[in-house]
Amino acid sequence: MTDVVQLIIMFIGGFTLVFLSFYYIGGWDALVEKIYALGPEYSRHFDLIQPSTSNTPFPWTGILFGLTFVMANAYMIGNQAIVQRCLTAKNEWHAKASMIFASGLKMLIPILVLFPGLVAIIIHPDLEDGDQALPIMIKTMLPPGLIGLMFSAFFAGLMSSVDSMLNSTATLFTKDIYQPFIKKMLMINITCL
Repeated sequence: MTDVVQLIIMFIGGFTLVFLSFYYIGGWDALVEKIYALGPEYSRHFDLIQPSTSNTPFPWTGILFGLTFVMANAYMIGNQAIVQRCLTAKNEWHAKASMIFASGLKMLIPILVLFPGLVAIIIHPDLEDGDQALPIMIKTMLPPGLIGLMFSAFFAGLMSSVDSMLNSTATLFTKDIYQPFIKKMLMINITCL
């Protein structure tokens, strides 16, 4: 249940941030105009497919095909924490429905991160580290109460990930190491006594 509350808070805060960012900058057309006005190095900033000579550590082919078709599927199919959550569903239909619903929500996350990052180019042009764009935008654009809720939702997400990982690790240890090896050895020792 805490994951649901955390999701709601993050999405409300994220969409509020997108709305306030676009309101502050003057909308999509103003954003595009202001980014193009920054200089020729931003002339292809809104093109998905970049030339092979682009100076970027992230080639578009790797982002589009690697993240979209490989990593997203690997995360949703092979992540032990996700699989374990599906196994706790009421029945197979609920497990499938939850995965489809989660994938729909997952598709909204780039919107919540991408647009504030683009607006940060205009509002904070001297920003050195692009990883700081979202936290700085949260700090500068959101009202104080929502700032606290957003950061508490981030920490709740971190704690949720850690507890899911610990639970998965305990399950894997029990099923893959303890039962086949340690329990078997203990049973042999007990029967020998």
